[in-house]
Amino acid sequence: MNKVAHGVRNYLHKGEPFIGYQIAAPPRDFAPMVFCRNYVPSHYEVDPTFSSASQLSGVSGLISALQYRGLHMLSGPELEFLLAAIHQQRPDLLHFHYAVDAGFFSAVTRALKLPSVVSCYGYDVTSFPRRFLGYGRRFLRRVFAISDLVLAMSPDMKQDLIKLGCDPSKIVVHYYGVETERFIQGSRRYEDREDLRILIIASLHEYKGHIYLLQALRAMLDRHRGRRVHLRIVGEGPLETELRRAASRLQLEQYVQWVGFRDRVDGTLTTEFRDADVYVQPSVSAQNGDKEGIPGTLVEAMASGLPVVATRHAGIPHVVEDGVTGLLVPEKDVEALASCLERLLEAPKARECLGRAAAEAANDQFDCRVRHRALEQIYRSLL
Repeated sequence: MNKVAHGVRNYLHKGEPFIGYQIAAPPRDFAPMVFCRNYVPSHYEVDPTFSSASQLSGVSGLISALQYRGLHMLSGPELEFLLAAIHQQRPDLLHFHYAVDAGFFSAVTRALKLPSVVSCYGYDVTSFPRRFLGYGRRFLRRVFAISDLVLAMSPDMKQDLIKLGCDPSKIVVHYYGVETERFIQGSRRYEDREDLRILIIASLHEYKGHIYLLQALRAMLDRHRGRRVHLRIVGEGPLETELRRAASRLQLEQYVQWVGFRDRVDGTLTTEFRDADVYVQPSVSAQNGDKEGIPGTLVEAMASGLPVVATRHAGIPHVVEDGVTGLLVPEKDVEALASCLERLLEAPKARECLGRAAAEAANDQFDCRVRHRALEQIYRSLL
């Protein structure tokens, strides 16, 4: 049995289950361990897990905390603790989650001299390189230099990595997949109803494109007076106040429900998918450079049998085939987005064809167990 040491600064942030199920349900013959700075209990527990921050106290702990908050650096005592813990476990390779986190733990990589792979997920190769007057780009180039393989979620992300200076020979396109079995809706019905229930599950950030969905909803309502259309917005984030104000300006208060965070593990997210008719992912490239990798909730919606409407953005066309497993529109094109939603409003048969094809594709191609087999081959190539 080989052992993989997974490095991530925070294990596990509630918005990052995609990291948890890659680690907690690992590829065959590769036992996991986790090292992190901050540990938060979650559904995706791994034994052993080593948290450097939890070992600190007194003056040393205070200095380490200040160093982390001010300089985003791992302190000397924390590094010593992690190296001792990892040495004791004798891993065969290192797997870092986020290129930024790989840089944070770069001293671990240099000290252990083990094969290493880095998974990139989004902001780490889009907005981060622009930060700190360009230092973010130089920071990532050092990460690429000491890493053996860099995993890009899509061909689009691979091109972003090449532009940042990553050696193309180190890049492997690998999508981690989702836990599709949680979301399968075998009894879904595609009924011809008076109302259409639209769903989006996404953090309230600019690159998720909520504002364009609100504008498209307004356009739909103006053209289809008398039809009941409801939008459920699941998620939380810094733009909530701004988006609520936009909905008010557009006179959408009675048509939009703000749901907040929903958990994958307790079944509330599954219920959201079950009760919806259409899933929308109107992602865009943000002003600060942020963009998607591949939205996990989009693939989960597909697995549940929902027809999806999404933008031709980043890795989305890598998982949604336009006209077959979903409908794709240009970024920020409110009219195109409204037209696709109207098409699905009026044609339950179209919803059914797209939804069933989406479920088949998600379960056959993008289930995490299928993707684990690909990850196993990536690990073996390093060994």
